[in-house]
Amino acid sequence: MNKHIPDTRQRDTNQQIWFTRDIALEYAREHTPVPAENAILKALADSIPHASLLDIGIGAGRTTTFLAGACKDYVGIDYSQAMIDIATTRFPDLSLHQQDARDLSAYASARFDMVWFSYNGIDYVSHANRLKILHEIHRVLKPNGFFIFSSHNRDSKVYPAYHWKNLPLSLHPRRMARRVISYVKGIINAARHRARQIRTDDYAILNDRAHDYNMLTYYISGKKQIAQLNAVGFTVEGLWGMKGERLESDAVYRRGCSIYYLAKRKG
Repeated sequence: MNKHIPDTRQRDTNQQIWFTRDIALEYAREHTPVPAENAILKALADSIPHASLLDIGIGAGRTTTFLAGACKDYVGIDYSQAMIDIATTRFPDLSLHQQDARDLSAYASARFDMVWFSYNGIDYVSHANRLKILHEIHRVLKPNGFFIFSSHNRDSKVYPAYHWKNLPLSLHPRRMARRVISYVKGIINAARHRARQIRTDDYAILNDRAHDYNMLTYYISGKKQIAQLNAVGFTVEGLWGMKGERLESDAVYRRGCSIYYLAKRKG
């Protein structure tokens, strides 16, 4: 497997999804925290009311709905202008900006008490750019500041496009027809992206079922993610499954496709 696919291929492939207004409108319908986020909010209940918070990858404002009112000072950013346009319409009085997480130079060092990057948003850039993002987040956090994010779990099962689980049966003719169309699109898209996948000992960039197998997604195990964070200057305070269950940091977690992390910048 080629381990040196140019970053522009992954970026351009994923941008075709995130920069589309129809996709932004789809994300605008979401507005509640997932169970893992509720668990972390509970763990941070004493800290978040007094925090200055940078919310990265806000999309159309899903996290804005529950984070902006929970903290003292809120700033939200997203790479997609289409997403920010909708979020700004929904929340005209908040500080929301189109911005690249790889370059947070608009913000001073040690500017924020907390940084959130939810919905696996960090997983749609290359490995090199992921490390840039982690270093930038470390820089803008205050010592002992918290970084909360989710990432795809490499220890979970990633099904190929042709797998039968991607074509659940339905007795409703129109619904079944839509599923068949989606299934065929997935097989076609997967064939187009197959050579762009990357597998290394530390991480993988895989073509999964997101948007009919039309994206390239970063996967990393819990153990490797902890090591990656430690190398940048974070300690890990806790891991959660998407259903809100607390995970052991040294366990192999195969059930869930994603893991939420609560990390702290070393003082």
